[in-house]
Amino acid sequence: IVKLITHGQPDDGKAYLVMEHLEGSTLRDKCQRVLRLSPPEIKDITLKLLDALNYMHPNEARAKKLRQNKELSPTEYAELELARHGKIHRDIKPENIVLTADRGPVLIDFNISVSANDPMMTVTHTPGYLPEDLISGQQWTPDVDLYQLGLTLAQAATGMSYEFLGERDVEKLSDLRIQLQKDLPPTFAAGILKLFA
Repeated sequence: IVKLITHGQPDDGKAYLVMEHLEGSTLRDKCQRVLRLSPPEIKDITLKLLDALNYMHPNEARAKKLRQNKELSPTEYAELELARHGKIHRDIKPENIVLTADRGPVLIDFNISVSANDPMMTVTHTPGYLPEDLISGQQWTPDVDLYQLGLTLAQAATGMSYEFLGERDVEKLSDLRIQLQKDLPPTFAAGILKLFA
């Protein structure tokens, strides 16, 4: 996850964020047949990004463990709040993952992120990257990020960089699923397919 260095709001009222500078290209650059990532590279990226989502999504086990402490430091309290409530990124796509030499894949662009289980007030998103069942949903859940991650990984693994024209671009999704099964070992392909089923 991209690191936040500081934030503030000067006298002119304009808020600002200072984030780390990342050297690297986005995962979108690898979404071409000739540049697609190998199965071991996709596996490494998958595990690291799932770890990042595990950190930012609600985690009752982590919250329970932190509650056992008699006192919490400010850092531990912030971790408890994240574990209790969690965040949903809502915009995971190849452009929002930077591949760095030193840290590996880094998830960026939290502009439309929300707290987990927040009511859906708006459905701002990148076309084609929302799960079908969410469109009529009531709350933001981690399933949104998992679906988007699965779709993103499938594009990087196959090199099929589709521009989705509409939410139900069924033909393109079908082609992507078929190609994924051809390009990856069966159990690994099945895991990615399950993410965006």
